[in-house]
Amino acid sequence: TTDYGPLKVEGTSLLMERTNELKALSHMQEVEQTDTFAEALKKGATAPLRTAKGLVTHPVDTVSGIASGVGNWFKDIGNAITSDDPHQEGALSAAIGYAAAKRKFAYEYGINPYTRYEPVQDKLTKMARASVVGGLAPKVAFSLIKKPVGTVLQVTGTADTMRKLVRDKSPAELSEINEEKLKAMGVEDSITKDFLKNPYFDPQEETLLVGELEAMKNVKDRKNFIKMAAVAPSYMIARFLRERAQMTSIYNEKVAPVERIIAVQGVPLLQRKDGVIVVVAPLDYVAWTHSLWLKESKGSGTFNQLPGFSGKEVWITGAFDPVARKALEIEGWKVKEDFASKFLTQKK
Repeated sequence: TTDYGPLKVEGTSLLMERTNELKALSHMQEVEQTDTFAEALKKGATAPLRTAKGLVTHPVDTVSGIASGVGNWFKDIGNAITSDDPHQEGALSAAIGYAAAKRKFAYEYGINPYTRYEPVQDKLTKMARASVVGGLAPKVAFSLIKKPVGTVLQVTGTADTMRKLVRDKSPAELSEINEEKLKAMGVEDSITKDFLKNPYFDPQEETLLVGELEAMKNVKDRKNFIKMAAVAPSYMIARFLRERAQMTSIYNEKVAPVERIIAVQGVPLLQRKDGVIVVVAPLDYVAWTHSLWLKESKGSGTFNQLPGFSGKEVWITGAFDPVARKALEIEGWKVKEDFASKFLTQKK
């Protein structure tokens, strides 16, 4: 239950993300109540109309006063007009810089500028409006209300770099960058196209996932991960896969080298250099159910046919029910819990 109405979340990871967004909302709301914000918003009240008119009557002067990099600017405007991507910025928003300002504020708050949580989008839009024409820079806004505004959760070094990329690049630019990275990984053009057009991956989730895979330069067959991501049927599955990509990268760096990513029944799994098959998953709690028994039986049957197979291991962010742990161990699994507290870091 929140001040913005009831909010349903699935899993600890999304709960932590929404909690962080609620902290950001509280901070933005306090900023809105200051005289400095009110004055900035007043200045920007008619700016969109003036800017739109300027684009018609004095396009060169207007563009020069708003953005640097004319080629990129026109490319973004074209994409905003013609693209069917729901995450592309609107033409006017891209033209006057609102979208870029929203990304900068979101980065400072440690939140996703493309979040599906509407109260955050509404507040970010107001902050951007006050920033672009009213001159309310992010540093000024944060100086108005001096209190903690949240924590960037579950951050890897790669994730932090990718968040900066999301801050500085438009969706169109990110799409081109991610396409080049996937091409370098050997992902087929058709699969890349399907992945980049999957509406359940917003630009930040997409960039984080690609960035983690790109960082694992020693790992073969990373395209098997993208094949599954390309057909993700929901936002929650897209998030789940992005978190798995981050866990995979951490496992490869801090636990044991990964030889390749294999696809078993359409699911991307890890195979270490010593032949061990590894499952990593952002799950809070695992119970022993009939469905899990069937999946384990089918999966293990396939593992036994793999060249060099020497064992199997499973890591989750949470915990296993004691019955599930015992059943899996009887089937030959090494069961590992609490991946989150062991390896996932936080950045304030």
